[in-house]
Amino acid sequence: MGAPGPVQASIVNVLQPQVGDPEEGWAVQGRVGLGLEAGNEEKQKFSVLAGARRVLGAHQTLVKGSLDRATNFGETSTDRSFVHLRHRVAFTEEWAGFGFAQLEHNGFRALKVRDLFGLGIQRSLWKARRSEAAIATAVMSEHELLLLDEEVLPPRLRSSNYFMLAVDLVDGLTLGSTTFFQPRLADFTDWRLLEDLTLNVSLGERLSWSVSCKMEMDSRPPTDVNPWDVVVKTGLGWSY
Repeated sequence: MGAPGPVQASIVNVLQPQVGDPEEGWAVQGRVGLGLEAGNEEKQKFSVLAGARRVLGAHQTLVKGSLDRATNFGETSTDRSFVHLRHRVAFTEEWAGFGFAQLEHNGFRALKVRDLFGLGIQRSLWKARRSEAAIATAVMSEHELLLLDEEVLPPRLRSSNYFMLAVDLVDGLTLGSTTFFQPRLADFTDWRLLEDLTLNVSLGERLSWSVSCKMEMDSRPPTDVNPWDVVVKTGLGWSY
């Protein structure tokens, strides 16, 4: 068995399960979240997520980025950001191929940069009036540069697999679920698991409110780091 990694692994989910195909052309969206706590703890939280998508025939291009900051009694407890680029090509109604690249920073976990590059294939399981689902598998290469000593870790190959489900519960209320499983190809006992549940409420043509729960598990966490993590977020979103 390999040694635990020096930083806590994380899965960045940029997928947004939805019912129906996206419209042709450009679409821009964003979400802002704020949080304050006082009393026994003094926490301030700020998060922003923004992205743009272009659909042209069988081709879809997605660019998305986020920034998360949090302090507790003046000390930084969260310092995380990422940018993700993805291109998808539909071969048939059921099959599509995709490629992606990603840069991630997590200062609180001593991660200066993590970069990912991958290629994969997706299959639609079903498309109904109020629900649809898909599965996908990909191979990705990850590289990490640490903050403390500028150490560059050797690249690792992982399999990235996901199941995506979207359900329109009622008009204007959508439940989305994305489940990722990412084992390391050289050692399948080194794996990451993510379940991302999001409830999205439409507040009109351009505005929406959402609440999400992300549950993540790492089979090889660093020393003194829990193998599982749960994050609940809520925020106001806009699209154009």
